[in-house]
Amino acid sequence: MRGCACGDRDGVASGMTGIAHVSCLMRQAQVVRDDELSHRSRQDKWKLWDTCSLCGHRYHGMVHCAMAWACWCTNLSLPERDEMRRVAMNSLAASLAYNDHQEDALPIHEAALDTVLHQYPTLQSDNPRDVPVEAVQSCMAMQTSIATTLSAVGRHDEAINRHRKIHEAKERYFRADALEGSLMRADGRRADCACLAGIADTFALDNMVSVQNFTHALIAREPRSTALLREARSLMRTNMAAAERVYGPDNENMLMFRGNYARSIYLDEGASEDDLREANEIADDIRSTARRVFGNEHPLTRMVERLGYSDSEYSDSESTVDASAPEPDPGARCRLMYTSSPRRFRLRLKYLY
Repeated sequence: MRGCACGDRDGVASGMTGIAHVSCLMRQAQVVRDDELSHRSRQDKWKLWDTCSLCGHRYHGMVHCAMAWACWCTNLSLPERDEMRRVAMNSLAASLAYNDHQEDALPIHEAALDTVLHQYPTLQSDNPRDVPVEAVQSCMAMQTSIATTLSAVGRHDEAINRHRKIHEAKERYFRADALEGSLMRADGRRADCACLAGIADTFALDNMVSVQNFTHALIAREPRSTALLREARSLMRTNMAAAERVYGPDNENMLMFRGNYARSIYLDEGASEDDLREANEIADDIRSTARRVFGNEHPLTRMVERLGYSDSEYSDSESTVDASAPEPDPGARCRLMYTSSPRRFRLRLKYLY
């Protein structure tokens, strides 16, 4: 199967690149995991379960699900409190959620969180003490996963409230003055200056993931709220430069971050012409970047190809199609552009090739 970004990219056919037996990928990850003489870090070993070693991008689709299930089966025998067992559980839930099985993912995320809270009860307080830094970060990451899954299953207000609490907690817990003396490392020692510096780097990534998921929940809420859309846009605009610094310009998360920023404009009926022009420019840019980096068949590319479409806005009986637009070639690729009109939306064709 092919389940990564290997394959036909930049218009160059690469034949069999990226096609592998899933059983071989599983076996490779298991062998490296058990190799005590390997010089790979634990993080690099773990990435073999969800990331292609050739193109460096995460698996998707059935390969993603199969690798996550194999990872869980491989680590199932570990003690309940073992971090690797918990990470494997989260990976399984994430693969289900990513592949539209959110209802199945939610109880797995909740079970993983329960194991951490049972081990460190003070995590449920406003001021956790004597808790390893890794446990605090894992707890917040799992809370974010639960909130994101709640949004996906339509429990929008619950999701937004949880995201708000997570965002506020991260700002409160991970301030330098709050961390010193309050958290400890996994080996039981107090977090020293070097450890705190590492925490700061990790927090930069964790905080950006939190912002990304929070703003997505604000945008995805049904029924939509102009106030929430603008709150999301303001938060993303404030963090745009930091997101590019943390993720990198061609990273999958960065493209999704910018795509959500454009969506917050498209869905805002009070957006100005300048805002809409900015959204169109972003949509064009991330579309071309996704094709170049991930290829035409990658789920991210297919998703950003639809950026700017809104089928529901054209489902009523009154036509919103620009009558002056020429009849399109059925084989041409086009997208919906939002422009000013008496009914707010008009259909305009923009040929991409």
